[in-house]
Amino acid sequence: MSDVRREPGFQQWIAELAGGEPFDWDADGDDPEFLDWITEVYAGNGAMPMELVNPLVFARRVELAQRALQRIAARAEVDLGPLPGLTVVTTPPDALEPTGVVRVGGYGQRITGLTFAEVALTVADNVQEWVTHDRSRIWPVCPEHRRGLHPQSADGVPSWVCREVPHVVSPIID
Repeated sequence: MSDVRREPGFQQWIAELAGGEPFDWDADGDDPEFLDWITEVYAGNGAMPMELVNPLVFARRVELAQRALQRIAARAEVDLGPLPGLTVVTTPPDALEPTGVVRVGGYGQRITGLTFAEVALTVADNVQEWVTHDRSRIWPVCPEHRRGLHPQSADGVPSWVCREVPHVVSPIID
């Protein structure tokens, strides 16, 4: 796959995609997970126009959100019990939303990331929103300060962070 990345056609295609909506990434970025995925898309399909890439972006976000939700919900259920209704909520791509809309639980931010780490942060935030709305609870909480934790990247790792006395409590995904 790395040879494909050196091809002028691939480099031009990446630059065109990065410059257009709805992508939020740098054509010169070096995230290996993203580069592997976009290289695979190119290797299998060539320089696809944006309207053909958009459904693939949607499918990727759905798949990453489902994986992250499975792991985050398992941790939440240890503290909160079963969480029926906590699911990935989607609106398929259309003219108004070319890459569709992906959320977890129907609350919070839409998922815009294309790597597992990015998506895990947004899913964690969405799970917190859902727990607040559905259970009227704050989850998770810092065991030391008894304050709600915040999803944040710590050295590139999606983590639960306490802001009372700033410190990383745990990774979001074990």
